[in-house]
Amino acid sequence: ASTLTKPVLSRATTMDVTHETSIVDTAGHRLLADHGLGPLRRAQIGKVDWLLGTRKGQWTFFLGAALLLITMGAFSWKAFCGNQDYDTSLNDSFWASWSLFIDPGTQTGFLPTEPLHVKATVITLSIVGELFKFSFLGLIVDMVHSCLNNWQQERFRIVFTGHVLVLGWTAKTLFLLKELIEEDISCGRHRKIVVLAERDEIEMKQDIRNHFSGRRHIVRHIIPRRGCPYDVDDLVRVSAGSAAEILVLEGSGCMNKSDLEVIRSMVALAALPQEVSGKVVAEAWSAEVTPVFEHIVPNSEGIHARGAVTSILCHMAAQPVVGDCFTSLCSYSSGSDLYIANLPYRLRNKSFGEVCRAFKHAICIGVACANGEVTIAPPANRILNAQEHLVMIGPEEHGLHTREAGHPTKRSLSGLRGSCSRLLRSLAENASNWMHKVLHGFDEDGGSEDSAALSFLQTDALISKATSSQQGRRTFVIIGWPDDFCNMMQVLDMILAHDVVVHVLSEISRETREAALACFKPSKLVLTHHVGKRTSVQNLAQLPLSEASTIIILSEKATAGPNENLGNYPGEDNSGENAITNDSACLTIMVTIAGILSGNFGHEPAPRTGQIICEILDPRTDRLLARNNDLRRQASFFRSNALATGMFALASAEPASFNTLMMLVAPGLSNVELRLVPALQYLQNSTDPDEVGPYHFSYWDVHQRVRLHSNDLLIGWLRRPEGMTGSFRSGSSLFKPKSASKASGLGDDTRAQMAPDIDRDKKLKWMKEDMLLVIKKIEEPKEHEGDDRLQCLAECQEGGLVE
Repeated sequence: ASTLTKPVLSRATTMDVTHETSIVDTAGHRLLADHGLGPLRRAQIGKVDWLLGTRKGQWTFFLGAALLLITMGAFSWKAFCGNQDYDTSLNDSFWASWSLFIDPGTQTGFLPTEPLHVKATVITLSIVGELFKFSFLGLIVDMVHSCLNNWQQERFRIVFTGHVLVLGWTAKTLFLLKELIEEDISCGRHRKIVVLAERDEIEMKQDIRNHFSGRRHIVRHIIPRRGCPYDVDDLVRVSAGSAAEILVLEGSGCMNKSDLEVIRSMVALAALPQEVSGKVVAEAWSAEVTPVFEHIVPNSEGIHARGAVTSILCHMAAQPVVGDCFTSLCSYSSGSDLYIANLPYRLRNKSFGEVCRAFKHAICIGVACANGEVTIAPPANRILNAQEHLVMIGPEEHGLHTREAGHPTKRSLSGLRGSCSRLLRSLAENASNWMHKVLHGFDEDGGSEDSAALSFLQTDALISKATSSQQGRRTFVIIGWPDDFCNMMQVLDMILAHDVVVHVLSEISRETREAALACFKPSKLVLTHHVGKRTSVQNLAQLPLSEASTIIILSEKATAGPNENLGNYPGEDNSGENAITNDSACLTIMVTIAGILSGNFGHEPAPRTGQIICEILDPRTDRLLARNNDLRRQASFFRSNALATGMFALASAEPASFNTLMMLVAPGLSNVELRLVPALQYLQNSTDPDEVGPYHFSYWDVHQRVRLHSNDLLIGWLRRPEGMTGSFRSGSSLFKPKSASKASGLGDDTRAQMAPDIDRDKKLKWMKEDMLLVIKKIEEPKEHEGDDRLQCLAECQEGGLVE
């Protein structure tokens, strides 16, 4: 190869000669060689195409048409007309034709006594001239309009400061706009919200009006603009550098594609001519990519809301009442608010127990330090200083300074901005270690929090084994296979207290499922796979629907075939059509299951012993369910996109509140958890364990008894309404009425009440069926503590309190 002569690469110096480059492969080396070509062929365009398709051609066409019409008019006047003002000479004929062609008012100068052929010629020339003039003016107007449009597209700017900028339009955008508006209403302010998306502005405005049909007065604060969320010029046009908040939602597509789209928008924000001065909050499908956001844009936060939503779904399946409480805490519009408040001056240097008793409506559940750390249910004797803040649940108390516009506790609490991402990174980095410890045991030098959590789970497992002979192994039915199915199974395996058989129906092949679950080693779950079409009546009827305690219908990103590749589903388009398609499939499955259990489709009626949880994504489906009572009665609808958006808005507004919610929702992340506990466990007299009530205690009496029990914290309850009787079954939140008569407000009365609005000093009647919603400390059990819990559970079972 070294002896080869390298060809000379020359460029032609004349206009009519060029060179073609080819590749010569010699002895494994690829060299370039030039071959001369002939002159280039000149580009050509047809005369008609040039005349009608180019601007110069159009001008030429109009000028030629004008000259032709004037000439024809002149010769017509010379041949047929002539009067005392204009004779038939060529000069007068052209002047008469021009005057009638360009000025229709010229015809008024002719007398009524003119001959008929003169009148006809005058009228014809005037009409032709008027039509030409309108056409010519239309060409000028079109040119001016095009010029103005080009200037507007090139020079248009939204000059705002302190506004909220939302990048992209997905099925979550309308939910996010609702959360932002509810947040502003609660803060007493009106910020401008700009939406930048690759979608027609009229369509976006119409969707916004339909979603806020009853509150159209607030639509004027939302400004949709068409543009590319990852184009620097479009970001400059919406004043991205001056926005107080920039919110980037993931596109609800496959995992990798959604995260890459978000990263692309973050790169564009980092490339702005001026550095972003506000806070950037971006949603990630995977928690592993959240540190990437902070490296690209320094003042950014990465939120992995999907993991928290999956945990809430698992809680709804295992503990419906607790799951329902979590859903109400994830939104500003639910009424059960989780927020951060300044410590009032009168409560400084007071103990946590005294602070709790200072409020009549809200409940203080924890303390947020200035460095971003949140402590939930601290000891009652902990002294609070002026630099600490309160974590509250419920309505805002009079005199509490919370969530005011520009208030430091709302936006810029020192240390809280980075605590959210640190918490998520900790969860992502330690998830695998936590699962390994739960499944395989802890080392001798393991952490105290992990050991305490494992002991708690092991104690729950002892209770499960003690009762398994009576109630048997529970059965779950899951229809659908989302991308994060493995994560869902891991969370479900951690929060369940006993073994569960899970039947899974999807079109995903068995091989693909096994590959996705290769790293998952369940300790309480036994998976049974069914391959088939989800909406098929035959496939659904083969599932143990009547035996299932919970039936979960999940959305899938796309229909999977036998040769599918998990994670390579097409992403959601901007208009959200995939979301409404998935919702249609889920509703079809739900109605089909209800029909099978009712004896339709040629099947025998079967008793319905469990709950049905149906996932929905699109806001249009949400509006449908709001007007359809029959569908709402058949299942519990899990609004995953709405929940994810609510948590995203909460993380953007109050990172400490988001951290608190994550500590309660995510198993293994902290040493506390939210549980529904029989009231007898705290109210029963220890000297008389056989007594089952009724008891008469005020709210503060119950609060004190709960605090004395391992520093647990009371935040609400589920009490039996008047005229109701029955007991809980499998964690269900429903009581059964004594009669079939309609009870007013049944739905509200049978849901757990957080921060109940009552006189907290008034004595209340407590029955054995009542349950308490408490934040429990996960501590390492003392000697014989497991036996005490087993004895307590056995007593509750004998009293018909739980199954």
